Amino acid sequence: MIHLPRKAHIRPTEIADPLKFYYFPIIRCLFIKRLELAVSELRPRRYEALLDIGCGSGVFLKELAFHCHRLFALDMHGKMDRVKDMTQKEHIAVHLVEGSALHLPFAPESFDGVVMVSVLEHLHQPLQALKEIRRITKIGGRIVLGFPIKNPITDFLLKVSYHLLPSAKLEEEHVSSHADIIKAADSFFGPRTLKTFPSFLPLDYGGYCIYSLTKTTERRPLIQSRNGF
Repeated sequence: MIHLPRKAHIRPTEIADPLKFYYFPIIRCLFIKRLELAVSELRPRRYEALLDIGCGSGVFLKELAFHCHRLFALDMHGKMDRVKDMTQKEHIAVHLVEGSALHLPFAPESFDGVVMVSVLEHLHQPLQALKEIRRITKIGGRIVLGFPIKNPITDFLLKVSYHLLPSAKLEEEHVSSHADIIKAADSFFGPRTLKTFPSFLPLDYGGYCIYSLTKTTERRPLIQSRNGF
């Protein structure tokens, strides 16, 4: 079970913030599944310092707090006051930082755990963000990345969902495909695992992908696939 903040305690921070879908009947199951898959790749370790990159409204922070001693969250939306208000109401101990995923304001090897869920697809330069993630992660640290899979089915579902997000434009929000992200990550990360859902579909026809690895000094791509469910 994923721990979410109470709906009354959390507010959206951006035009395209999908926050409402985490509390919307039926649809919420799909959005929560993304977080469940990410958490499954963090377990069973308890991290000394865990960073959530692109935390948005902070919907994942309550759950992540159970998996670390020190939790950090970063975003550039400029509304960290809303996230801070939520974390205080929910009694979540977290260090909130405003900054860009392309230039992370942390020293090399600062974290033994890094999570980035539903952010890379919004970046024109995913490779730059991935280089930064590698830089700030300790050797032996865990990196968990989540992003949607681009295909006709998910394109249709995204178009429908964006009709519920006033003023947000899909073509301006989703600029990198899952193939772009995987290619960029494989270009310099070592052995990795892919988890997808639904599990009965091939990767390119699925809905969501979790890309996870333990940082080593190697840069040797190796594909290992596991299904989400």
